[in-house]
Amino acid sequence: MLLIAHLEIPVWLGSVVAGVGVVLVCGGIAVLAPNLGVNAMLTMSLGLSVGVLGGFVRRATRLSALEAEKVREERILARETAGRIALARDLHDVLAHSLGGLTVQLDAIDALLEAGRIDEARTRATEARRLAAHGLADARSAVAALREPSLPHETDTDPSAAVDELIRAHQALGGSVAVNVDGASRAVPEAVATAVVRAVQESLSNARRHAPRSPVALSLEWRDDRVTLRVTTPLPAEPQPRGGGYGLTGMRERFESLPFGGSVHAGARDGEFQVVAEAALTTRSAQKGGR
Repeated sequence: MLLIAHLEIPVWLGSVVAGVGVVLVCGGIAVLAPNLGVNAMLTMSLGLSVGVLGGFVRRATRLSALEAEKVREERILARETAGRIALARDLHDVLAHSLGGLTVQLDAIDALLEAGRIDEARTRATEARRLAAHGLADARSAVAALREPSLPHETDTDPSAAVDELIRAHQALGGSVAVNVDGASRAVPEAVATAVVRAVQESLSNARRHAPRSPVALSLEWRDDRVTLRVTTPLPAEPQPRGGGYGLTGMRERFESLPFGGSVHAGARDGEFQVVAEAALTTRSAQKGGR
């Protein structure tokens, strides 16, 4: 029983010891006490068999406990990994938007100062300060969420105001956006609203970085079972340095992890780069999107 139950000892060794024990019992009775007969042999062999069975049961129990511990550790690791990915996604969105916008503003301020347009440079500096303050507040919120994660709760939020603010910020940085809204916006689960806002933020940041001063077409399509975001930007005449690709990856992760599912498709076609992000608002829509 001890040999078979011990996980660091090969199970065959315990079985061999049990088999040798049966041979010794039967041989000992036959040689030393033949008068005990077959019943004694069977009884003692049965006792050894019970020990073997008990060893296998204990071994299986220990293996099961080890497997359960392994599963628990894997779940903890998965939660920690998901938390790190979420934090990296939030910080990327915040930094790409705020620092990218600051770079644009500082370049513009430098050009305005060289041209002697002091008042316009001062206006740009004010916008840069406001952008930096918003970026710092968003970064603090992300860090606070990591240090003291809030309990999960379901609230509905209308993302329209946040989207409008991002559009105004893009225009203040010298960009132009043609906006089209199909359907009436409404409050949606907070996760969906956040995904839509972050997708707009990332798309406009990419437009400023890869196609500065190019017109951006942004459309939001509201339906009963889904909301679809499309952002289209002309491809630059000259190839632009590629980034790390974390923005689009984070966008896909956000939409795919939504309660009812979602998807993101991005790519170049006919001289334009288009991002299409769709979030399901009902289970039926999610199933349809999955097919």
